Amino acid sequence: MESFKIIKEIDSLDKKNDEFNALIDRESARITKLEQMIEKRSSELKEDQTKHQESKKDLTKLENESSSIISKLELKSSQLASVFTQEQIDSLNKEIEHLTNETNELDEKVFEYMELIESLEEKINDSINFLAGSIQTKEEITQEVNEHNEQKNELIKKNNERIKSLINELPSIFREKVSSTLSKKLKGAFCATIDKDCCNWCKTTIAKVKLDEINRGDKPFSCSGCHRIILPLNAAY
Repeated sequence: MESFKIIKEIDSLDKKNDEFNALIDRESARITKLEQMIEKRSSELKEDQTKHQESKKDLTKLENESSSIISKLELKSSQLASVFTQEQIDSLNKEIEHLTNETNELDEKVFEYMELIESLEEKINDSINFLAGSIQTKEEITQEVNEHNEQKNELIKKNNERIKSLINELPSIFREKVSSTLSKKLKGAFCATIDKDCCNWCKTTIAKVKLDEINRGDKPFSCSGCHRIILPLNAAY
């Protein structure tokens, strides 16, 4: 049963490596999440900057159009002093009224664009400040995560060296089975125990003849369902 004690130690070290890798993934996800936030905000900033430029151009066009109409309005108003017939006065007043309405409509549009531009400028400044802070934060977190992951990778390396050493201590029949099972990268553990004549991991029923062979401990057997090495009852604990 000495071989199964070694196998259990290998299994324990392999589980530890899984835990370390999970911690590495969790820490790396912090950087990924922040990068996604930065990418999203950068995209929003570009969109807002484009809208801001287009809105300023539109505002300039509206202001030029308004200035042109105001000039026409001033001209028509000045002409009122030069006409004498009621028909001419009525015609000019009608034009003045029309131009005044146009001016009022343009003023409303100009005001709307000014509000939109002001709102976009606030969003752009907020995004620039956010990105500046996020990039600095990312640098700090990246350094922290790299240090954390380096430590965990060093522990994984030591565990792998120990696993390799333990495998070499096993008889060839056990060594081949352990190496083959480890290469499958099974989640959770690469060993299973017997629970009511079943594999405790996948609940596959184990035939009585095979149970007897497993419990003799002469050689390793794998579960036909999950392919984990099944520990004899007297080596399971």
